[in-house]
This record gives sequence, structure tokens and C-alpha cells, in this order.
Amino acid sequence: MARAAIDTFVELATVKTPRSSGELLRERVMVQALTGEAEALLRSGRALLFEVVEEMWQTALVKEPITERQRSDLRMAMTHAAQNAARATHMVCSAAGTTSIFAKSPLERYARDAEVVTRHNQLQFVNYEAVGRTMFGLESNSPLF
Repeated sequence: MARAAIDTFVELATVKTPRSSGELLRERVMVQALTGEAEALLRSGRALLFEVVEEMWQTALVKEPITERQRSDLRMAMTHAAQNAARATHMVCSAAGTTSIFAKSPLERYARDAEVVTRHNQLQFVNYEAVGRTMFGLESNSPLF
């Protein structure tokens, strides 16, 4: 979703000239910075998730049990990836201006989907609390760990 939102926005910014400007959207410094930050958010979230999954996979390959800390890290990485993806999506949708609010725009759908993803029980911001608890050696207090 975030990948598609960023790519769609980049395409839009190469052809859209905002009414209040005589230059293409892509020429605005703030748009360039937001696009770069959105890309970094998406890719860093994905990289952390892949790193954690790889570590768990290596544990499974040697037939060792997955630890509570690894489960906690997975929840953290999943939540972080989803939250980052939603933030990146909202950043480019905001930069697109009113184009992103119309039903005919794919950006409108990506923005709605980003909201749905972050509402999922396994991906909500509150998961960070359970992660922090395990980092302090406490029970996660989450039945989902």
C-alpha cells in the first residue's frame, strides 16, 4: 500500500501544477523532502521486519524454540512496519493536496487502507507497551505474545 502510494504520488508530482504555483509539484523542496522521508520510513520498517523474521527463521532451522523476546521483537517489527507505512502513505497523500481526497484518485484508497491496517489488533501502536515490558524482563501482559 505505501509502496503504491509513494509511486503513485511520484507520478502525480511529475505532471501536477498546483493552482497556487507555476511549477510542478515535484519542484517544491518540501515535496522532495517529504517524498524522501516517506521512502525512508517505508524501507526502514520493512528492513527491520525482514531482519527479525530472518533471526526467527534461523532459530527454527536449528530446531530451537522461539523465545519470548523474539516474539516480542516480531510484534515490534510488525507494528513498526505498519505504522511507518501508514505514516509514509499519509505524508504523500497530504503532499498531493486535494487530488488525494477524491474517490477517483488511487491515493484516496491508499489513505483509507493505511488507516485500516493500523487499526488491526496485531499492528496497533499499543503493542509497543508490551514490547517495552519484555525488554524490562516483565511479562508482556498481552495474550497475543
